Amino acid sequence: MICGATTLDGPTPAGALPIQLARVLEDMEPPLPTRLKLYNASNFFDRRACRSKTFHAWRSWRAPFAAITVESHASTIGPLTLEFRALLSGRLEVAVGLETIHPIAIEHLNKRLELSRFDPRGRFPRSP
Repeated sequence: MICGATTLDGPTPAGALPIQLARVLEDMEPPLPTRLKLYNASNFFDRRACRSKTFHAWRSWRAPFAAITVESHASTIGPLTLEFRALLSGRLEVAVGLETIHPIAIEHLNKRLELSRFDPRGRFPRSP
């Protein structure tokens, strides 16, 4: 497991995520894990957190992983998800949290995610 905790007051700087990951992978002793989980304390496909213009940087380390898991809010899963998946040599898995379906509790959590918006993300295209 690789963990890092950094809180930013604004958008993630362009290229920061792949640079951080490259540094971690360089420091790891073989064998590398077959799966990679990228949890960036944000929504991976939020354009402020991970910009598509820096996706080319991900190509350099993608090969050893059979699967890559990222975390994202259901509302940010879409074209950027497909663009990122096209860069990978393995499977892309997207973790989407639904804390509750209780109507009063979900209102208080302020996650802006109802079950009706959550379900379609589970049917989002699964293969290229």
